[in-house]
Amino acid sequence: MRTLGAGPRGKLWTAMAAAAVGLVIAANGANATPPAGKGKPAVAATLARLLEEISLAAPADRGGAADAFVTAALGAEMDAVIDAALPVLDDYRDEQRYYALVGLGAAGLASMENGEELSEIAFVLVSGLADGEATVRAAAAATLAAIQPAPPEWAADPLIELLGDPNPRVASAAMRALERMPANDAGFDAAYSAIDGDNSANRSRAARLLGAYGAQGADIKPAWVLAAGLDDPDAAVRWQTATALGDMGGAAIVAVRGLRAVSRDKAEEPAVRRAAATAVNSILD
Repeated sequence: MRTLGAGPRGKLWTAMAAAAVGLVIAANGANATPPAGKGKPAVAATLARLLEEISLAAPADRGGAADAFVTAALGAEMDAVIDAALPVLDDYRDEQRYYALVGLGAAGLASMENGEELSEIAFVLVSGLADGEATVRAAAAATLAAIQPAPPEWAADPLIELLGDPNPRVASAAMRALERMPANDAGFDAAYSAIDGDNSANRSRAARLLGAYGAQGADIKPAWVLAAGLDDPDAAVRWQTATALGDMGGAAIVAVRGLRAVSRDKAEEPAVRRAAATAVNSILD
């Protein structure tokens, strides 16, 4: 496994990796070493024991037990993490399914090679998107986002279904996974539909997704659609729309006039004005 380097950058990346899948671990996780034992079976057994100890721990100690498991997963070979976590994804305990996915996602984010190996269980991760527990659905989506070089395109439809999940954490995790995928027709259709809907949170997610797809240069239509969103009645949506246009760079040149107008509108929210001004600079740079 190509591991993370020690030091500030390694520690920061470790914290970001863990946070991305729903769990912040101690900074010394960047220096994680493989669990005790020789060979994959022994390491997988150690990981499985650490994972089980999360549920066995007293509520006050559960965070520490979770840290221990995720830190060990970061220092282990990906195939050992898979061997330990995969059987637990069918466990009747919500927290066991959740932390199994967290460990997989954190290990997947630890290196490009790990993320590539994570793709081997993509089908199982997708099945977790239908879990009855919201935290597990969110973790499944976040772990899919850790797959390298990108989540499989066939996962787009089940991820899109989660964009309307009543739990905002689930919807946001699904959106992040979709953003990492190559632009696809299903994603475009879902975004175009949501951006015209009544739900402001969904409009904001749709704007972010269109910005990510538009940044790939796959289509110029997202810029036109997002430009219209600068007039959205919700300030948070207007901010996300301006930010998304900025993320698109030169592909959003058609929106420069509208962005300039927003940036100069003294009646507009300051954060939205700043986002619009920043977008103009990004587009014209």
